[in-house]
Amino acid sequence: MWRGNPERTAVTEETLPAELKRSWTRKLPLHQVAWPNEERLQYDLAYEPVAVGDRILVGSPQDGSLTAFDANRGKQLWRFETNGPVRFAPVVTEDNVLFGSDDGYLYCLNLADGTLRWKITGAPDSHPRRWHLGNDRLISYWPVRGAPVVQDGVVFFGAGIWPSMGTYLSAVEIETGKRKWINQRIQFLKNVRIDHNYLHEAGLSPQGYCLIADNMLVVPNGRSMPARIDPETGKMHYYVQGYRNGDSRVMAAGDVLLVGHSGVVNLSDGREVGNRWVEAGKNAPESWSTPKRDQFEGPFSAYKMMPGCSYRATFDQGISYGVEKGVIYAYDLSKAKKGQYEKKLGSQTVNPGKWEAPLLWKLDTKLGKGETHSIIKAGKTLYGHVGNVLFAAKIADDGKSAKLVWQEKLADTVGSLIAANQRLIVSCLDGNLHCFQAKSEEHQWLKPAWVPLPEPSEEVRHAAFAYLDASSIKAGVADSVKAGYVVLLGVESESLPEAILQVAPVRMIVVEDDAAVVSRLRKKFQNVEANGREIQVIQADPDTFPLPHYLADLVIDQSPAAQSAMAVTERLNAVRPYGGVACLTVNEGNRAVIQQAIAGLDKNHWDVKQQNDKVFLKRVGALPGSSDWTHECSDAARSYFSRDKLVKAPLGILWYGDGPGYGFHKFKDYGRGVKPQVAGGRLVAFDDRARRLTAIDAYTGRLLWHFDTETTIVRFATLPDAIIVGRNSECVILNPDDGSVMQTLPCQLDSALKGEPGVVDVRVLDPLVLIAIGFDLPKGHSHPAIETGLWDAKTIVAFDRKTGRQLWSKTASERFNIHSLVIGEGLVYCTDSMAPLKADHLQRRGTAPETFKSEVLALDATDGKVKWKFERAYGHRVMTGRGPLAIRPYDDWSAYSYQSKFLYTGKLKEMQAINAETGEIVWEKPIGLQPLMLYDDSFINQAGIKYDLLTGKQLSTAPLFKRSGCNYTVGNQNLLFLRNNCASYVDMDQKKEFSLRNLRSGCSNSLVAADGLLSVPCFSTGCICNYPLQTSFAMVHQPEVSQWTTDDPIDVKALRDAQTSRTPSVPLQPTK
Repeated sequence: MWRGNPERTAVTEETLPAELKRSWTRKLPLHQVAWPNEERLQYDLAYEPVAVGDRILVGSPQDGSLTAFDANRGKQLWRFETNGPVRFAPVVTEDNVLFGSDDGYLYCLNLADGTLRWKITGAPDSHPRRWHLGNDRLISYWPVRGAPVVQDGVVFFGAGIWPSMGTYLSAVEIETGKRKWINQRIQFLKNVRIDHNYLHEAGLSPQGYCLIADNMLVVPNGRSMPARIDPETGKMHYYVQGYRNGDSRVMAAGDVLLVGHSGVVNLSDGREVGNRWVEAGKNAPESWSTPKRDQFEGPFSAYKMMPGCSYRATFDQGISYGVEKGVIYAYDLSKAKKGQYEKKLGSQTVNPGKWEAPLLWKLDTKLGKGETHSIIKAGKTLYGHVGNVLFAAKIADDGKSAKLVWQEKLADTVGSLIAANQRLIVSCLDGNLHCFQAKSEEHQWLKPAWVPLPEPSEEVRHAAFAYLDASSIKAGVADSVKAGYVVLLGVESESLPEAILQVAPVRMIVVEDDAAVVSRLRKKFQNVEANGREIQVIQADPDTFPLPHYLADLVIDQSPAAQSAMAVTERLNAVRPYGGVACLTVNEGNRAVIQQAIAGLDKNHWDVKQQNDKVFLKRVGALPGSSDWTHECSDAARSYFSRDKLVKAPLGILWYGDGPGYGFHKFKDYGRGVKPQVAGGRLVAFDDRARRLTAIDAYTGRLLWHFDTETTIVRFATLPDAIIVGRNSECVILNPDDGSVMQTLPCQLDSALKGEPGVVDVRVLDPLVLIAIGFDLPKGHSHPAIETGLWDAKTIVAFDRKTGRQLWSKTASERFNIHSLVIGEGLVYCTDSMAPLKADHLQRRGTAPETFKSEVLALDATDGKVKWKFERAYGHRVMTGRGPLAIRPYDDWSAYSYQSKFLYTGKLKEMQAINAETGEIVWEKPIGLQPLMLYDDSFINQAGIKYDLLTGKQLSTAPLFKRSGCNYTVGNQNLLFLRNNCASYVDMDQKKEFSLRNLRSGCSNSLVAADGLLSVPCFSTGCICNYPLQTSFAMVHQPEVSQWTTDDPIDVKALRDAQTSRTPSVPLQPTK
């Protein structure tokens, strides 16, 4: 099994030959990790082989296979194929090979020939088979990502990674394949200690290699701390998710678990060894406490300062051996002690816990400071690597030193090492698998023969073009960006997939029930890297296979069986809006069903054409009931409200993942960033650090295009027919299809304005385009930029988008806050007031006036002339030096309602409703806290209170939501979208919060309800808090989700109260 034993310690008693020579190298397809942008989730960094006798077994995330190779010469012995990526090493016990797949099954094969003994799903048997896009592949809702571990004839594993969709742990008897127990409650835990020392609900997301230690099943929980489970019953022990240091890569080291690079967890109580919370007793903080940050249950500060002592070390007889920056370190963990150290946190001095063990020896390999991913111990020799250089270090008989005895340089960085049967097996990141042994003939390279795809017949080629011509996919275009998904249901001609792939850069999914056809197609496309094609062949009944909604640009149905009405509906549901096509083959068995389905279609949203025995159904335009989110604030009126009616509870995951060619990720920004936008089926988001605007397909996450902005200060608006980008002192209009520049509108600025210009916001209400420009803007990537003027404009420039003509400009006497810039019906509204930084400066110097003036202006949209103005004086509140949450809700703001015809404006907690046409005050109340969510007859502020739109009368007493974390709430008519530690949504009718429990949203609200989806690009890269996942994803209304989840949580606090530690708590002692 992976790392040699259930504890994952990477130790074997076997001694390898002193002289090792490379005997063979097998080239495997380039390895693709599940989470390329998040190291803490990279449990599948390289191919992970295991060895038994003269066989080497390797799973493939590329083609979903498990292959046995002859260890002597590297030749293939047998191959078993699954329907999803195989991301983890198998477990071999006696003559059984056990492994999991992203298709949702755990498989048990015969070691001798690779034939199937049994398979079992990780989800409960009652669950239907469901598929969605996960990490750029079509996989099960419940992939086996909790890799199996074996003890006493029982295999333990985890399935599912989204608690809101159901996550599960199972124990299965190996001999019979019968489930011993399943824990379905790990998806919902309450009173879990999470980041910032809060108690909150959470859920396990089993991802990583499970292990057995101290008679406990240890389950890695993605980026969080691992959980401890009773292997006999499946019941949880006390669990702390933790603040920082969590990781999916875990190994046991005596009475502790080494978690990732910096975490160490006590097996006895599940807490990190550096916590001082237990020691503090009744004085321990139960939530955030600035003066007690050194006493959090999940440590705030680092506590392990021992290089090389981490998850990738090897552990034997109390000693860990690890490598960091080319130096080997040996520590005696059996003598590890807990202590304290002094640390400055700002103006405060604290005493965090510390865990340290005696250093027995260290050895500089002098191989540089490259990365080390693997080190193992075979007998008394350590085998490891630094970058692409392998080494062996012999440990002295007295254990007090070591010396290098062998090294060899490879072409690429090493990812994994195993030692077995007198061989050293090396897996590299480039996909090469090397075998070293004592005696070797000439080194043999085993490369798959590149076989070009055969040219299809003219008839098949003509058919391929006919299918593509009926869709929006363009044949013959360059494949720098993939053109979309083509789904083939049933295979009438085995040449059709290759014909389509040869003429169009698509991603293809084939569903076919015939095992022989599936095998031939998979073999044809087996070497994906060489052929450069992207195809996934799934063995399943095409008539009943549950495709995800909105997946395909083209669905081709060649299934010969008669279809049910449900099957036809499934095919149509899988078609992407904005031009997706389903092609159904009509025969006598299904003619009536298809005709009935066509008769029930809305002719405004479907275009139907028939050609011979084929009927083409094209989905026209947007989904009925959906809407766009065109601005950071939803629209030019700043409503922060989506009119999308389709996004409602419960929501299921449609797709997830970030990587080359799919998804989006950006560094956390503490509110500085621009909220993503969705229109025309595209999600558009800006990465200020990369200076790049990106568009992805909202329905699949597929990359559409990048646009390099050449500056970090950018604002944009997303329309179905154009992307309006403001940068420097110009407006650039992009083609939404490919990101190319269609038009550039330079701003003609008043010559009296000095400094370097930058665009701080954009508003668009066709044909009017407003560009708000500031000068000498802060360049930082975090919230101090907000405090120093990132949201302040000195001038506003208006354009007519259709003519490209600049209409007018307006300069502020002080500044225009971007949150007060609104387009109404024929009028533009803005507020001229003193910036918080300047006002705070006056206040600190003692020269501030008693009140500060805010002047609301209504400008004619055609010429910029002032139609009316309203002046209001406010008291002072210090806003700078307190983070973004001190400015966003309290600085000047405005919003316009088309229903009430009021302009709502305010500052601090004050709010006015103004007749938008005349400027007369209708009412004034202390109920601000923007941004407001403007509904047709009411509004909701950021305190979660609902008010009447016309009168300001309070309509609710208790808050509709609770927020926690740097964010704000937005909504549609069904739901409110927010961060309550985890990303969450609230059903207003049910008054119920639905927490995703496994990840957070961005500091800038990254939850967008539009185009029938809740789109959530990853705005949290760089966040070190222990949320199990960090990814982009999209959700869609899915009623059956409620059948897979539970409302009966495990109360983790009760487990804590009941826990009897097997080792007494030792108070931490100060160390010098």
